[in-house]
Amino acid sequence: MANQTKSFSNEFINSYIEGIIQTYIYNNSGLDNDYWNYLDNVMEIEGLIISTPIKKIDGVECEVCIIVSRECDIQIKVIGNYNGIHRAVWSKFVYRNYSEERREWEENNDSEFCLEEPDYYAAIIRDNVSWQEDFKHILNLKYNPIIAEFVDYVATKDDLELMGYNIGECSVCYEDTIFTCKNNHHTCMDCQIKIKRNNAANRKCPICRGNW
Repeated sequence: MANQTKSFSNEFINSYIEGIIQTYIYNNSGLDNDYWNYLDNVMEIEGLIISTPIKKIDGVECEVCIIVSRECDIQIKVIGNYNGIHRAVWSKFVYRNYSEERREWEENNDSEFCLEEPDYYAAIIRDNVSWQEDFKHILNLKYNPIIAEFVDYVATKDDLELMGYNIGECSVCYEDTIFTCKNNHHTCMDCQIKIKRNNAANRKCPICRGNW
């Protein structure tokens, strides 16, 4: 963990992300409206996704990505890998763009708004985010199998119940989980994924055959 944290200095991250953004310019695709609309409508992706070398947190395989939106909001997202099926298990906005251009765009509800200049994106990334602190925080996250998410706090079963979570035993592996079918029968996320992958004809709750 220490080596991973050390490698993610502000200078390293800034140059890494700026290099990826510049790549789109050199390839003549640009960060223009056509590109953003392609991400939104064709790829169904919420922004420019920049992968990082982090592939495991707290011993759990995952993908850590930086997502830059066309409005230049910047988000770090952790994607869990459940037997080949990916799901967001932690996310945090590290920068929200409240510039005059952004406010004007929101007031006019102009769907074509886009800050096309890559230098602007690079400046936002370089000057407004403490990458070293953010990644240090991410690497200290703990995986909670009950809710199948990474958390930045220690939460026992009793703590989660006090927070309002409905916890029960998985009907397959008997581990505690919050995930249920429509009839409130508990099946943990890992077992749901295994059932969906291994039994294409009957991806139902093993208790009542209801949908998840």
